[in-house]
Amino acid sequence: MESPLFFIGILGGRYGWIPTERELQIRNSLEADGRFTGLLKKYPLDKTSVTELEIRYGVLENPRVGENLIVHIYVRDEEESERVLNELGIKQTEEEKERQRKLIEELKKYPKIKIREYKTAEELIALIEEDLKADIERLFPKDKLLSYIEKQRWLNRTYAKSRLKAYVEDHEILNQIDQTLKRESGYLLIHGESGIGKSSLIAYYSDLLRKKDKESLIIEHYTASGSDSPNYINIMHRLIGELENYLGEYKSEDKGVEIKESFDKQRTIELKLRDRLIELFEKASLRDSMVYIFLDGLNLLYPEKAKQLYWLPAKLPKGVYLIMSTISEDKETMESVKYWLKPDVITLKGLDKDRKAKIIKNYLSLHGKKLEREYEEIIIQAKNTDNPLFLKALLDELRVFGEFERLGNKLRELIKSETVEELFEKIFSRCKKDYGEYVIDILILLNISRDGINESELLDILPKITNREITRLELSTFILATDSYLVDINGYYKPAHYYVERAIGKFYDEGKERDYRKFLVEYFKSFMDSKDANYERISRELPWQLYELRDSERLTEVLKNMEILNRLLSNEREGELSKYVVFLEMKDDLKELVNWIIRSKNIYMKFNLGHFLYQRFAMIAQLIYENLIEELKNLYQKDPAKWAEDYTKSLNNLAVVYKARNELDKAIELTTEALKILKELYQKDPAKWAEDYTTSLNNLAVVYEARNELDKAIELTTEALKILEEHYTEESDKWIELKIESLIIHALCLLHLDVNRASEILNEAFNISDYFFRKDPSKWKEKHITTMEFLFQFYEALYTEDPNVWKEKYKEYLVTGAEIYRHLNILEKALELEEKVKEIEENQSNGNSDRF
Repeated sequence: MESPLFFIGILGGRYGWIPTERELQIRNSLEADGRFTGLLKKYPLDKTSVTELEIRYGVLENPRVGENLIVHIYVRDEEESERVLNELGIKQTEEEKERQRKLIEELKKYPKIKIREYKTAEELIALIEEDLKADIERLFPKDKLLSYIEKQRWLNRTYAKSRLKAYVEDHEILNQIDQTLKRESGYLLIHGESGIGKSSLIAYYSDLLRKKDKESLIIEHYTASGSDSPNYINIMHRLIGELENYLGEYKSEDKGVEIKESFDKQRTIELKLRDRLIELFEKASLRDSMVYIFLDGLNLLYPEKAKQLYWLPAKLPKGVYLIMSTISEDKETMESVKYWLKPDVITLKGLDKDRKAKIIKNYLSLHGKKLEREYEEIIIQAKNTDNPLFLKALLDELRVFGEFERLGNKLRELIKSETVEELFEKIFSRCKKDYGEYVIDILILLNISRDGINESELLDILPKITNREITRLELSTFILATDSYLVDINGYYKPAHYYVERAIGKFYDEGKERDYRKFLVEYFKSFMDSKDANYERISRELPWQLYELRDSERLTEVLKNMEILNRLLSNEREGELSKYVVFLEMKDDLKELVNWIIRSKNIYMKFNLGHFLYQRFAMIAQLIYENLIEELKNLYQKDPAKWAEDYTKSLNNLAVVYKARNELDKAIELTTEALKILKELYQKDPAKWAEDYTTSLNNLAVVYEARNELDKAIELTTEALKILEEHYTEESDKWIELKIESLIIHALCLLHLDVNRASEILNEAFNISDYFFRKDPSKWKEKHITTMEFLFQFYEALYTEDPNVWKEKYKEYLVTGAEIYRHLNILEKALELEEKVKEIEENQSNGNSDRF
């Protein structure tokens, strides 16, 4: 009763069960739990029915009623109750009848409690369904969709609640965290072996903090909470969205920061997000309240480089705390965190004998159970129960075991398990025996799914596997029985721990896994033609399963679905699409997909897909763009004003692809055609078309430079710079960026004719970039870094050819760059440049002019 949304109470004619003297042994376990102490003093167990105690605890004594707990009580009509009791031969004392009446009268005095009468079971079902539907429609109206951060918050809080069930309180560790958070700000790393309770500790402590501190911002992120949760870009989006919401700056209903760049600009996205994150941390630090961020499971972060945590600031401002966890076995992640972030460190250790004794007593008492001292001692002395996950799984298994006489044998059998994985294997074997073979089918399906499976999906899929109908009652009973081993994320069930996944894996081989993946494929594929198809769900599960099956032919067919392909083209899923495309190319099935795309009439999908593919799959992008240009050419001829921009951009994009494939003549032909159109448009409306015209001049110059026709290239870049002189204004970002870019291209074209002049022009580009960067670092950081990186490459090449002439200039830019990177908190780049400076100086002192 800690945090449900609904309480449904059903009162029939009977007052309820009052324990006998023999049954009052449960009194001790209830009284041991402080939640019930006051209640049992007012309403003793030997005089009060358990039904009344439940209603008093859950409703009448619960301050959440009417605030964030909705209560529905259904009372059977008195005459109908009497009739049913008489039919069943059930007699009640007058005292019991009076207690029942008083309880109902007391409930009626509360205006926030909804009470309705019913006669039959069918009428009761209809009333409950009617009330719940009305409540759900009121609380979650169809026209109000959850924002990105609301979805993420719900996802992570749901996961946290599943971890809270497993937490075993450790005051010593809690005090250590308290002491760390008394500092002004900083990082804290919690580590320990798998299953030691890191996630549960974080869930418990953040919950504790939330109850004590209503003003501060508390963000929990669990990398195991969903298939996208370990992606560091998604984590950055999440943190930014939560901070923006906290500071009143959140606007987007999709992501905290709108990023439209393609897959090949991942580094650009990183820098933008990191910049924004640092900015928001600084703003949050100006408030009186604190910001606590909990990041659980660093060892699961991906891609692998994300574990270095370079995407977090090296130092946090006052009032901002970040508490992280990882497994001790992942030495690389731990060392990386310690190196970059210099956190305080807390090591979680196994349970000692005293804590195990307390846990056994307290945990079992919550369920009205206790163990004989002999059995407690066996558990306490066992080495494997030092692991909290092992201990809790063991206690859960013992408390549901119904044969007291065989309890000792059961305990000895379980305690022989050498690992947590082996223990879970025995537990699932018992579940199979108790509930039926179908439970293994369920576990396998949950194990191989990408995002988990909900109850409705299981009820649809299982009959195809088991050849019999599985009732909702059967399924719900099993799900509840394995509640501790499964995590419920927005209604989708997944194994709660990798130990659980590995234990389930013992029940199937590769052949069986393929069969079950095929069941999932057929299930999700069956919805693709439906009007109400959930394409977000289908696009995540169906291509994934086909990829895992290595079924390139059917994956190709699925990717031909426009709804699925458009979702995979979204920024955060381009990596997934790239994986599928690489696989199809290996299997020689990519041609079929490309032909379908070419036949498609969706121009903008072709444009986006071509842009996505051109760096990694230039030949495919070429085919798509060649087809696209033919279509756009016809459209442009019919309506030049409408299609000029799309047509010229596509010409330039295809030219870039041709240049990448060293087909320079074709690149020149296309860029020249684009330039001809843009020149005419520029002459008619310079203000509107100057940017596109200048960009096209630079594009053609780059191709001529690659063909070593430097005079033509310089002529084009000179014209571009002349146009910029006319239009350039410091108030317009696009002109500043274009001026810097044009100077760099001009310098590149001059390099082989006049290296000193090229160097001067590059210095000019750097000075413009540096001026605006120092004026507004957060705004110009990305462009300035791009400019610096080009200069580093430029002067490194010159230094390699002639160290004596270019050494000082190269060193100067390296030192400046290192200072800027340190100022921006990008320490890995600063260290890289500083190492290069040291190598140059060492070469100089050794009299060695060779390239380092």
